Amino acid sequence: MASAPPNKVSVDKLTGEFLQCSLCLDSYKQPKVLHCQHTFCFPCLETYVNNLGNPGLINCPLCREPTVIPGKNIQSLKNNFLVDSLLSFIQKEQSLQSIVKGRSEWRETSVAKICEVCEEDKPTELFCNDCNLWLCKTCAKAHKKLPSTMAHMTLSVDVVVNKARDRLTDAEKELNVLLVAIDSRYQEALLMQQQFSEQGEQTATNIEQTFTKLWEILEEKKLKFLQTLAEHISKAGYQLETKIEQIEKNKFQVEKALEFVKETKSSSDAWHITSMLENVQKLRESTKDMQLPSVAEKSKSEFLAVDNMLKDVSLSTAGSLSFPSADPRDAPLYPLDSLTSGTVLHHLNNKFFVTGIALTRSGNMFVASNCDSLVMLMKGEIVAKIEHLDCVRPWGLALAPSSEIVITDCETNDGYGSVNVLHINGAFKNQIAHGLSMPRGVAIDKHGRVFVCDETDRCVYVMTPSGRMVNILKRDADGNFIFEAPRFVAISEHGVVVVSDNARTVKIFDAHFKQSHCYQSPFPGSEFWDVLCGTDETIYVADWNHGIHAVSPDGKFLGFVGSSPFRLLKPTSLTLHPTEYSLIVGTADGEVICIK
Repeated sequence: MASAPPNKVSVDKLTGEFLQCSLCLDSYKQPKVLHCQHTFCFPCLETYVNNLGNPGLINCPLCREPTVIPGKNIQSLKNNFLVDSLLSFIQKEQSLQSIVKGRSEWRETSVAKICEVCEEDKPTELFCNDCNLWLCKTCAKAHKKLPSTMAHMTLSVDVVVNKARDRLTDAEKELNVLLVAIDSRYQEALLMQQQFSEQGEQTATNIEQTFTKLWEILEEKKLKFLQTLAEHISKAGYQLETKIEQIEKNKFQVEKALEFVKETKSSSDAWHITSMLENVQKLRESTKDMQLPSVAEKSKSEFLAVDNMLKDVSLSTAGSLSFPSADPRDAPLYPLDSLTSGTVLHHLNNKFFVTGIALTRSGNMFVASNCDSLVMLMKGEIVAKIEHLDCVRPWGLALAPSSEIVITDCETNDGYGSVNVLHINGAFKNQIAHGLSMPRGVAIDKHGRVFVCDETDRCVYVMTPSGRMVNILKRDADGNFIFEAPRFVAISEHGVVVVSDNARTVKIFDAHFKQSHCYQSPFPGSEFWDVLCGTDETIYVADWNHGIHAVSPDGKFLGFVGSSPFRLLKPTSLTLHPTEYSLIVGTADGEVICIK
């Protein structure tokens, strides 16, 4: 038995075994490669991700290894150029085989009515396939006798007609099959049109019902806010009226006393003037002991609506009603043992705000500032500017258990952020994650797991030191977003996770990633930046406008850290000294301060 040509075998093998998508079982269309190197069609991956409902992450359908989707766009995944090249090769090979096959077959022709050699009106009987001419009986005999044409292949009229009928039969079959396929697609299109119309109507109904319910919830929340506001105004108004009555009473008494003093002073009777001095002295003593009610410098009510309410209305974060009742200048100082004085370790040029600090046990300090610079300090002096990294916008820094430095790069465009690892001397080691939307703060737990805040994707990624994703904190059990814009993260010795969210709240999670408490500043105008977990489980929060908050593990304000002038220092970044019980603080003015 003759074996198939080598090219034919290789093409079939490539097509059937190596160039077939595991999802649609057809040849690849726009092949996209995942982090695990498995390849799938772009349309198949798009449908697969849409069905999962998580546009930012895809678990490989074959090995389940996760791949972060840059910008939540499947099209941004890398193409498998090897598969593309093989597909192009096969298409060319199949076209070549089709051409060769066509040349070896009989050429179609129509039966001529007159001889194309002698051009006389004689019926034709033979067709020369080599000369491509119809011959009459006389010319056919001569054609077969001539040495130059006697070897030519000739066909009779019946053979040509039968071949033509065979071709027509094949065409009829193909057209019938095509007609059935078209009819089937037509019926599918009609059914899809009907389903599309029904689904559209149902979706519109669901939208109407959802927003009707949402409107009812918002109306209920509005009434509660207005009721709370009315109660506050009533209570504050009553207290103010009481103070006004007391002030009016005191004013009346003072005016009477002043009138008596003036009358006595204007008297011409010397005895009267001197005898009334004792009474005047008593009046003076009574006014000295007069208690004047305190009046606040200012009183206002303010409604703080969430920034993303129109973008993504969350029933749990529709807004908040705040009544400023505390002055940060009157807040207590948190002792933090002996942390009462501070020393400026370094001052960056141009007052760049500090976004991240990492201090190694060897004494090297890495400082990221202004989203565009990273320096290494030793004894307060710059010993190296880290410029050889492929890092555009360095932001968060963290010290790994192996003494390596983990740094986030938030890049200039969403979908290009990364997480990188540096050696202790500042040299680049490797990249453990890429394709993140907007990575900000980073923290590492005692097991070496890396926690990264993604401000744009509204989540916290949890990954191994090699970059394998193990968890994503993004939505609660009801499907609502946990965060609005997470920016900084910290982890305690016992696995408590603390996240600074939207510069307004600090959310506290237990070791099982369940939210336990939420801290909000009791002072108006707070802007939260970095967070830090102390060795005693106290949480420290950098407040750009008011200083460093000390917060209990259950989310209660304990006081401010540090005494004047290191209390109001515009803190933006925090870290603990690895060997000394002191706090390293980066500020909005580009200072690096040690409070101890």
